[in-house]
Amino acid sequence: MDFPISHSHINPVYLVAIGFLIGVLGGFFGVGGSFIAGPALRAVGLDWNFAVGTDLAHIVGKSVVAAKRHRALGNVDLKLGLIMAIGPWAARKSARN
Repeated sequence: MDFPISHSHINPVYLVAIGFLIGVLGGFFGVGGSFIAGPALRAVGLDWNFAVGTDLAHIVGKSVVAAKRHRALGNVDLKLGLIMAIGPWAARKSARN
């Protein structure tokens, strides 16, 4: 499968296998699996910048799904979460100046 942005070609079977491994480890140990995804993408020839960026996009997707599920279970305090979200936003804003 071709990925034009990163100028790479990766076998989709490999990607499915890595995704499965990350899912199993996440289920057994409660970890996200990012420590596997980045190096696994690098092992197939993806530059580190693309491996890290792709892994971050993967994390965002999983986080949205998990947050929606926990919200449905009543385990999310939106007020607290929004207040906590101000910190990284403010830090990024001040780092630009």
